[in-house]
Amino acid sequence: MEALPIDADIPRKLDSHFDLKAELGKGACGAVYLYQKNAPPHQKIAVKMESMSPNVRNKVLGKEIYQMKQLNEKCPIRGPNGMKRFPECYGDTFGGDYHCMKFEYLEYSVPEYLQKIAVQDKMTNQRNYIDIFTQMLESLQDMHEALYVH
Repeated sequence: MEALPIDADIPRKLDSHFDLKAELGKGACGAVYLYQKNAPPHQKIAVKMESMSPNVRNKVLGKEIYQMKQLNEKCPIRGPNGMKRFPECYGDTFGGDYHCMKFEYLEYSVPEYLQKIAVQDKMTNQRNYIDIFTQMLESLQDMHEALYVH
């Protein structure tokens, strides 16, 4: 995953023990950054940030944090095969002028993961792809059954 340039006002430290490593992406509702714990076990977390500036309208991060926590409580994070289905929300914090949602960092995007397993396994049949997409659909079904719409 290629790192993006980081805005100068983004906090370089979070909760005093996580250091900013990279920007992972930006969207209409904020930006997501990679932070890493500065002591063993050097845990990585993803942090979505939203400016608390009065000039920024349509603040949605508080609602998103609430929904992620509810999703983590109502839907099984792990499927029947023990595989994780949802990133875990670790809660929120404040850094500088930003409201921050801390959640589990997933090492790969879906396309990167598919490419990685295709290369590692020298995949000749499509069974692994079918299994992965079945897990994704089961996760969506769990969300729907818990009355969440994606």
